Amino acid sequence: STPCLAFSMSLGVADYSIRDSLTVQIFFHRNHYDIDPDFSSNGINLSVFLHNLDSLSQRSYIEIDSTVYVRAASSIEGRSNKNLLLSRNRASSLTQLFQNQSEFKPKLVDTLAVGEDWDKLADMLCASTLRYSEDALDIVENTPQYVCRNGKIVGGRKDALMKMRSGRFWWTMD
Repeated sequence: STPCLAFSMSLGVADYSIRDSLTVQIFFHRNHYDIDPDFSSNGINLSVFLHNLDSLSQRSYIEIDSTVYVRAASSIEGRSNKNLLLSRNRASSLTQLFQNQSEFKPKLVDTLAVGEDWDKLADMLCASTLRYSEDALDIVENTPQYVCRNGKIVGGRKDALMKMRSGRFWWTMD
């Protein structure tokens, strides 16, 4: 999964106004919410991000109106309620890291824990060369997350992906 810590700002210099953003992606080990700086270049990416952010905020000629957006997610494996909790914990870890390691203090920190990141999976499937990835993308884009009958969940998007090609595609995605 790819939680993202993003900084969005409006810069005002003299009579000009510019809207820009800095972003960084932080990756987590499966089923974990602690940030490992040695995993997937997290440490380097965070260092560059925080340096750029702090150097911008120290420029006296720049007026910054800012919000930090923290979006955290999990992969689709596992139970949805556990994935939502995992993404909430990841958002909290990212927010704490930002608040503890950055000199910059934004006006607002806006967090969003999305649980299972279906949008990211769709992006990955679009770029994939895996056989049947187009079929999987069709499921992700056109199957409801949950299918209910008589008040009970009887299937849905994840179930359809797990059953696609007798489960072979599901295990190929891993």
